[in-house]
Amino acid sequence: MRKVILPQFGLSAVRLSALAAAAIAACTSGCKDNAVASVITTPPIDAIPAEIQPVGQTTFQDYVGSELVNPVKVVVRTRDRRPIQGVSVHFAVIVGDGVLSLATLRTDTFGAAASRWTLGPTPGEQVVTATVSGLTPVRFTAMAVLPPFQGHPNGIVVDSIRGLSSGVAIIGRLAILSHPLTRELVFVDLGTKATLGRTLMPDAPVDVVAPTTGNGPIVTATSGRVPLLWFVDAATRLRADSVELPARPMRLAMTSTGSRVFVQMSNSRMAIFDVSSHSLAEVAIGDTALVMRMAPGDSLLYLGMKSGDVLEVSAINGVVRRKFKVTKTVVDMFVSPDGKTLLIADGTTIVHIVALVPEARDEAINFDESETLLIYALGVTPDGMQLWAAATGDLPYMGIGNSVFVARFQTAHSMTSWNGAGFGVPAANANRILFDANGRYAIVQDDGANRVQPSPDFVPRVFILR
Repeated sequence: MRKVILPQFGLSAVRLSALAAAAIAACTSGCKDNAVASVITTPPIDAIPAEIQPVGQTTFQDYVGSELVNPVKVVVRTRDRRPIQGVSVHFAVIVGDGVLSLATLRTDTFGAAASRWTLGPTPGEQVVTATVSGLTPVRFTAMAVLPPFQGHPNGIVVDSIRGLSSGVAIIGRLAILSHPLTRELVFVDLGTKATLGRTLMPDAPVDVVAPTTGNGPIVTATSGRVPLLWFVDAATRLRADSVELPARPMRLAMTSTGSRVFVQMSNSRMAIFDVSSHSLAEVAIGDTALVMRMAPGDSLLYLGMKSGDVLEVSAINGVVRRKFKVTKTVVDMFVSPDGKTLLIADGTTIVHIVALVPEARDEAINFDESETLLIYALGVTPDGMQLWAAATGDLPYMGIGNSVFVARFQTAHSMTSWNGAGFGVPAANANRILFDANGRYAIVQDDGANRVQPSPDFVPRVFILR
């Protein structure tokens, strides 16, 4: 009897099959009739991947959008724990919008494979897995956090996104735009300006809100045949749940933690949805709210009504606590970061500042005594140092037209004033200004919502500034 013995390591399945065929042929021609050929036609047990293990740490923490200092790394071994070269390893982002330097690669001579991981723009837990066929994947987790407060944007336009937006929201470095014409939510990284994904909705979304802290869902609303409030997972961008509303939704507001959602409805009532208890309550507000703004601390909500009234409403039970009347029309509002003042734009050159606490004081700032400029959108930077006002019109003596103008806004105790500072943003019909939590980026929404009749050549878009 002639026995054929094959090498034990370093041969592929194809090479083993070829050697086996040659061995069988040799035995057929040279063996006796009663000879038995013993041929190995599969990889030896010692060459089969039996385990995949992490190399180094499996948990990380870094700023959103940052590349981790150490790569995610694994080693593949045999049953007797010897490393195997040439095994295919697949790395994949499971949670978050992170980016990997390599998705699929083969192990080196030490049985190792590694990929560099750049975290996505959304704060919270992000997950990557490393997989070898037939083995349990290795899981790596990273806690993405916001970087330390940086101050305020410098007003440099770095990008613009064309298309009509019915609402905008920001989570960390992630911007969410609701596009009613395409019936989708669009997710944009403010740092890279890249569109990370889109979520198709059954009907046109009317607005979108998102928590600024915590891991609550993104919320939007649609006004189709059945009016619905939708909850979208920030990490996966998938629709998670929906709740039927009593009437057609018009605009939304949300607490910073995402615990409650407020819906202005077409029946002059407001719905309050408690996310934890999954309960919905209705309160009568007697008019249509054109603007809804949450105050810091999540206890108060301010409604700018069609009548020009401003209602201070309890975010707990919807009870109206106070009512202000400082102008005939409210086109935008903004509560200062310290919660001491309320800023109101009425579509004129003046921004009204209403004291919400005894130590503050009522003021007004006139951005243009010639009444050339019209203010339609407001925002105060997270550091509380600057008031931004998006204006339509021209200041010939400054050589600028449609712009975002900046006023000093230090505290509720000091006079707000404008020193002529500003920067050009070609936003002809701006209606919303938003900042990310650490003050690096700003969004100027420009869809003409605050204008009675936008110009014929108007193109709606969202501007990103840093």
